[in-house]
Amino acid sequence: LYKAVDLHGSQNVTLSQLGSDFKVAELKKDEYLRRWRLLDILKEYDKIFELTTSTDVAGGIIVKLHPGAHAALPDAENC
Repeated sequence: LYKAVDLHGSQNVTLSQLGSDFKVAELKKDEYLRRWRLLDILKEYDKIFELTTSTDVAGGIIVKLHPGAHAALPDAENC
């Protein structure tokens, strides 16, 4: 998820765009992650992802990375 948002750089990424990403779609097929909604996963990692509600975008939610989000990744010491 981090990489999918990071690929967009400073551009806004909507929740629906993120869900349509090829790698994210693969993750959602995972046995464990299939039970989670994408929005719930992003909320669980609030030190990494910043969610903003917007009526100007499809889906109504913009996803950004917090500054320093890379350091907050669960396996950041291995990256």
